[in-house]
Order: sequence, then structure tokens, then C-alpha cells
Amino acid sequence: MTSRTTIKLIFLQLLIFFSTKSFSQNSEKFYNHQSAAIELDSISKRVKSGLPYQINPTLIQYIYEQQEKFPEIPEDSSSRVKMGIIAPTFTQISVILKSQLIPPQDSISKEQAMLAATTGYQSVKIISLSNEFINSLDEDSYNYKTRLRGFNQGVKGLQEFLLGYTTMTFIENQNEKVDDILISSLLNFAPKIINEFPLDKKENTIDLLKSSIEGEEDIRLMNEFNNFIKSL
Repeated sequence: MTSRTTIKLIFLQLLIFFSTKSFSQNSEKFYNHQSAAIELDSISKRVKSGLPYQINPTLIQYIYEQQEKFPEIPEDSSSRVKMGIIAPTFTQISVILKSQLIPPQDSISKEQAMLAATTGYQSVKIISLSNEFINSLDEDSYNYKTRLRGFNQGVKGLQEFLLGYTTMTFIENQNEKVDDILISSLLNFAPKIINEFPLDKKENTIDLLKSSIEGEEDIRLMNEFNNFIKSL
């Protein structure tokens, strides 16, 4: 084989290598707030319509890692405007999570864990804004009781979410690889959510969570569960 032929072969191999690398890089989708919001909306609509769907793991990781900043909300916005931005995102994530988590969840994937955790982080924003909105209302206004009733229903829904997340984390899931995501996230968002509840609901929620493992034997994460309860 001549040196010229050898050089051509090496050059060809380099071309193949770089084209493969280029394809590999382009095949991974990168997100920003806008593209993530558009894709979440599209997926949730397919779920609601009963259509098959695929969700990019990179999308889940993006919204999980951007939990404090996603969705983007102007700081000087009113409570009503903020809620108008956060509520659709919260609903979309919740719809997708519900379609992903079919009980019993004895082996949670990394993507499912991040999706569940993201729901918790978004719940903090929802309940905080709801409190802000309720406190801004005149108690003598004609629709105050209706608004308050809606708020209390929201609190009940978040109680059920916390109970389900706790059961999934400490009883059902046996995939040790996602323990850190599930537990560290719960320790972060659960106290914040409960702190936004009315006093009687705070105490009731903590009692519900304490009793969530009653009758269960050989709890794999008993120490972690006790630490969680102490954090509330």
C-alpha cells in the first residue's frame, strides 16, 4: 500500500469519525424555557387525548434541574399573572406524571423520580401563590368563600400528593439508584409545602405522613424516613 493510499484511508476514517460525532451531538436535543414549555404542552395534550407519546429524558432532566427558574416568571408580576404562568405548567407535569406512575411502583426509573420531584417543587410555587392570592382578597367580598373553598381543595390535593410520594419513596420503590433524588427532593419541598398550609392542616398532614408506614415491615429506608419526619 502506497503512502498516498494510506493517507487517503486515514483521512477517510477521520471524516467518518467526525461525521459520527457530529450526528451524535445533534441527536441530543437541548432545551431552553420556551422549547421545554412547548414540548410539555404537546405531550400533556397527547396524554389527555389517550394518544401514544414519547418523552425525551433530556426534557425531564432540564425541568428538574431548572426547578427554581422554570417556568420563567417576571418578578414584578401580580399574583394572578404568576398563577396564570405556573398553573398550566403544574397541570402539564402532573398529567404526565400520572400517566408514568402506575402503582405499585416497586422500581422507579431516574426519569420518573425526577418527574415526581419536579411536581413537588412546582407544588411549592402553586401553594405559595395561592396563599398570596387568598390573603389579598377581602373576606367580605361575594366570592371569598368560593375562593377559600378552592384553596382548601388544593391543600387536600397536595396532602394526597405528599402521602403518595412518601409511600412511593419509603415503601414501594426498591431501586436504590434513585433514592437520593427522591429523598433529597422530599426533604427540600415537603416542609415548604406544609408550611403554607393552615395550622390544622399542617398538623393533620404530619400525622398522615407519620402513619403512612404503619403495619409495614422491613422498611429499607427507615432511618431516612425518621429524618424526614423530624424535618417537618
